[in-house]
Amino acid sequence: MTLRPLFLAAALCAPALAHAAAPGQVPQAAQAEAFADLLHAAHADAPSDARAIWLNARHLRWMVPPATTRVRLLCSDRAGIQAAPGKVASGFSQALVLEVSPLPSLPEPARFSHVTGNAWRISAADTLALPSLWRGQLVLVAEDSGGKVLTATGTQLAGALDAQYGTGASALDYGAIPNASGTLFRLWAPTARAVSVCLYDSSSGPCFEQLPLQWDAATGSWSLAVR
Repeated sequence: MTLRPLFLAAALCAPALAHAAAPGQVPQAAQAEAFADLLHAAHADAPSDARAIWLNARHLRWMVPPATTRVRLLCSDRAGIQAAPGKVASGFSQALVLEVSPLPSLPEPARFSHVTGNAWRISAADTLALPSLWRGQLVLVAEDSGGKVLTATGTQLAGALDAQYGTGASALDYGAIPNASGTLFRLWAPTARAVSVCLYDSSSGPCFEQLPLQWDAATGSWSLAVR
């Protein structure tokens, strides 16, 4: 039996830009020196920082200006959000209005002890949409009474992802796991849109087959058994 080297490639959607491969197409990262193809760059009027912190899967904390009358979470799967101060935000496909909230009870309060500002809450009706929105671009905007942006920021997702997937994800093993019938591949990538295992005949030859991993919505992981 000939052993084939294997390459594990993830196509991720980061908040500021999207990396992806077309269905059936081997990602360029598997065959060339380039790490990924840049499909959608963030607009110049999108914030480049991330000052808002997710405390759990529903709450964020962020300091907003005194003149703020509305806070919204803008979402885009094409990184097209424009949120320049003094202008009306645009380029988003969905907008969630956040509610002022008391600080939630957290299992590890010391983890966010350095975070200051107002606490904001996603409405109960919008929480079911969050796992898919976390895979795209998210921009939090504070707006004045005229609907113009006072300030905008990206968000730090770690607290949300840990709260949403941590319990189930921590019970699994990750990486390449050999067994009697083959190899199980598992990757924790809850913001990825696609993950593939690429197969090679040699260490220097091109990838000859791309096998998509399956998404597990309960744990945020992707897996595939290769026999």
